[in-house]
Amino acid sequence: MWIRQKVLKVNFQRKRSEGTVLLVLLLLLLSCTAFAEGAQEATMTGFKGFRTRSSQMKITDNALVVSNVAFAEANTGSLLWEDFDLSFKVTIGQLGSPYAGFTLIFRSWGGRDCYALTVAPDRTAVERFHGVYSDSRVLGYVARGMRDGETADYRITAQGNRFTVYKNGEKIIEAVDPDNMYPYGYMAVRAELASLTFADWTLKVSEIRDPVLRKRAEAGYGLPVEPLGGEMLKVQEGDPQNIMLVYDQYTHKNWMTVDALPYVAYLSAETYMPQDWFFDSFLFLALSAPGGRNFGGGNPAILEDYYWWLDRMFGKEKFGLGAFETAIANAKNVLGDPDHKAKVIMMIPHPSEIEGTPFGEINGERPVLRGNPTEAAKGRLKVAKWWIDEVVKRFNEKGYQNLELVGFYWLAEDLDLGGIDKLYLPDVGDYVRSLGMKFYWIPWYMSPGYDSWKELGFDYSIMQPNYMFDKDIAKTRLEKTAVLAAEANCGIEIEADDSVWTPSGKDRYLDYLRAANTHGWAGDVIKAFYQEVDLFGKAAMSSHPPDREIYDITYGFVKGTWTEKLKFEEEN
Repeated sequence: MWIRQKVLKVNFQRKRSEGTVLLVLLLLLLSCTAFAEGAQEATMTGFKGFRTRSSQMKITDNALVVSNVAFAEANTGSLLWEDFDLSFKVTIGQLGSPYAGFTLIFRSWGGRDCYALTVAPDRTAVERFHGVYSDSRVLGYVARGMRDGETADYRITAQGNRFTVYKNGEKIIEAVDPDNMYPYGYMAVRAELASLTFADWTLKVSEIRDPVLRKRAEAGYGLPVEPLGGEMLKVQEGDPQNIMLVYDQYTHKNWMTVDALPYVAYLSAETYMPQDWFFDSFLFLALSAPGGRNFGGGNPAILEDYYWWLDRMFGKEKFGLGAFETAIANAKNVLGDPDHKAKVIMMIPHPSEIEGTPFGEINGERPVLRGNPTEAAKGRLKVAKWWIDEVVKRFNEKGYQNLELVGFYWLAEDLDLGGIDKLYLPDVGDYVRSLGMKFYWIPWYMSPGYDSWKELGFDYSIMQPNYMFDKDIAKTRLEKTAVLAAEANCGIEIEADDSVWTPSGKDRYLDYLRAANTHGWAGDVIKAFYQEVDLFGKAAMSSHPPDREIYDITYGFVKGTWTEKLKFEEEN
């Protein structure tokens, strides 16, 4: 599935004034790596202006080298880049698989909203991607590519919606995008499990000249997204609405009462005393165990890891869930609200095992978690049910007065829809509901299954925009997420990482809140809040006003009093 975009009627015929020609000549002489103010065209030679995204990739003025077989990427340019004529030389050192090679990404809005020239041993294609690598449309194709030890000269031109590719002087692809989906954007080169060298880079590129498109690009937007219909998932009465994710694992500090207090209650900047209740719900989860095994997949956790985390959550009175129990009790004494309870959602690890590392024995049996899909599904269901029962038992034994267990969260953020997951996940959901609780999932952006979550047994699905983590992703990502969430009838996650301590990172985080107010996912739409461990707590305790403001604004947003919108959207 891909998102349809409105195609603006734009005149792509270019006319140069004498002044512009002189300016272009000057830029050519200077071989500039950035646009001069007011310039419409520029020439880049070499790789000095590139921004690498991998330590595997080394950049010099004359070459870009990936010496080891790896995935590696470097980008360059601006959202304002439009038409171009690019030539470069590439030498393949070694390919790590039959599908390895390289990719030239162009007209990119970040996060794989882009066009790309993709080259593998037996394939060269111009493709249009729609947010993820797994979702693309081939616009032009030839059944030959590049192999180990080969060197080739490439040239690719982009004029409006027409793309032409030459290899060693021969035209091999001429492609047209009838939708003209990405008329402008960044450029990047990517090694796809390969060692290689790029050299002789010469790029002639023009900036957007159409005033409508230029205004959008300058504001950080791609083209507007066309609504597809539907409605975002609203919270049923009594269910969690603003869910704070609480990561608690061996690589992080222990959550204590003092850490929990800024989340359960809004604290005064002057006295740090509770002024109001804050987040209504808390989702407790962990990614890894002390042995380096993973609760979500990969190197899967084993039974002893499961017990370790349960002991961590329920073992000590003032740690884990006990910290939140005590923090709420303390806030009650100040706020005078003896009936208040916070809702709790607990993770369900992804049950799996690898050869040589058996999961362990449950109730005298060793569940089969791999191999035959039917048997593995039965084994994984057995583990999931055992985990749910163990969490419920320990929760009830604690007799919490301020916490209410209301649901479980499936930790794996993507699903193997063609494999075992779909065989038993609906049964997990049924079991959770049989206990009077709800089943939650928070997939990454356009993760497999994001639009079929109901059939998979979930009661609530909350999509990650993943806008925070790639600074080149255009603001359009937030609008697209809103469109997808409405179509799939799910909620949206709000994300904050440690870049919020910089002005640009803070503004990027606030874009989530502005987008929620702009595109309809504030208020009663279900939301989860991701943070870098204890980011909001640090903001609450900060004596630096810009940092403290992060906490204050988040509280205002949760309560519906902070209503700022995306400025560009307000103006249009």
